[in-house]
Amino acid sequence: MKKYDLLTEIEKIKSIKTRNGKITSLKNSFFKKMGLRKFVDGYGYSFSYFGDILADDFVKNSEIVLDAGIPIDFMPLAEFQSNSFVCKSTQTLNFEKWEESIQAIEKVLEPYRERFSLEGSYSVNQKTKILNDENKNSLQSTHLVSTHWYSIKRNGSPTIGDGYFWNATLNLTPEYTVECLKKILDGYDTKVTLPPGDYPVLFAQHHDAEESLFEKIKSSLVANNYYENAGLFSGKLGTAYFDERFNLVDSNMNPSLGVFAPFDGEGFIRSHSHFPLIEKGIIKNVIADQRLAKKYKIQPTGNGIRDFKSSPKAAFNRVEVLPGEKSTEQILKSLPQCVVVMMSWGGDFTDIGDYSRPVEFSYLFEFGECVGRLAPITVQSNINKMFGCELIEISSDNFFKSGASPSVFMNMNVLIN
Repeated sequence: MKKYDLLTEIEKIKSIKTRNGKITSLKNSFFKKMGLRKFVDGYGYSFSYFGDILADDFVKNSEIVLDAGIPIDFMPLAEFQSNSFVCKSTQTLNFEKWEESIQAIEKVLEPYRERFSLEGSYSVNQKTKILNDENKNSLQSTHLVSTHWYSIKRNGSPTIGDGYFWNATLNLTPEYTVECLKKILDGYDTKVTLPPGDYPVLFAQHHDAEESLFEKIKSSLVANNYYENAGLFSGKLGTAYFDERFNLVDSNMNPSLGVFAPFDGEGFIRSHSHFPLIEKGIIKNVIADQRLAKKYKIQPTGNGIRDFKSSPKAAFNRVEVLPGEKSTEQILKSLPQCVVVMMSWGGDFTDIGDYSRPVEFSYLFEFGECVGRLAPITVQSNINKMFGCELIEISSDNFFKSGASPSVFMNMNVLIN
């Protein structure tokens, strides 16, 4: 067993905040964080440090408290040779042009400020991760994470917020941003009604479409949940469970969305970047770190996720649904009616896969045209139906034409709040 491993995380962040066209904050930040694991007599001891310190000093000065160890009966670190991975976008981003784009975006949004208060948050984070073992072997990765967030409030509205727009593209342009915000804002003041019933539903925003919809699938495909009957799919590996058009992968390499993890927190390097979870509707794989791999006699999958203050834990990099053939626009034009969700918070899956989610802000589309904003609604379904018999289609792109996952159209029960 190794004597120790050391994880170093370095972040260089440039961030800008705006309110109604004016820059309210501009910051440059630098953070260095270190996480150390020492292994002695079958036990592991963890240490963390936030700030600038020499690696050798950190290792030397971290004193073991014997009753604070965790039993380690597995190989905590993969064998690896030194290697360095640098994402191409890290070398091509021009920060001066990035700031100019933000100023241009704020200028072209001026016509909307008669009706809406817009708060913008822009950031670019250059992340470097270094994993060392006791023999000075080193794995290093460097990439950029770019996020842009707009908080939207209708002037005179009594609510905290009436909408939002999130994006992670590095290619920030006024034209693209305005095109996206037009989709959110142009139909806002036209109110329409819809009788309760079953309708096609599309979650347009990344946080709704990926963070919420796939949560039950993700938790059920972690090895310990799968093998301990704590998920929905226990005993179902190799079984056709969903529609054959439904393909789900765990991606550790999608630089356009800031995902760049050529190695995991245990030094494991995947041979492919898109690890299949569900393939043509068939439950294909579960994920495991080194500990779970040994416990259940399976192979580690490159999902030993770790930061400077935690031990590795089996978790996902970024779950993505693979694209279909038709564009989002083509599918919308083929549907007599479709509820397009712009903002939803709360809701969850039950233990048997039933799903309910309140929707604060959505539009009704008819044959591809936005006809108006709906009152608050609740959408309901079951995971078997959502990605099975009630799956309508998966698009080749997404609603905002960004690098996020494609649009997933499904029939759901719509209730009027």
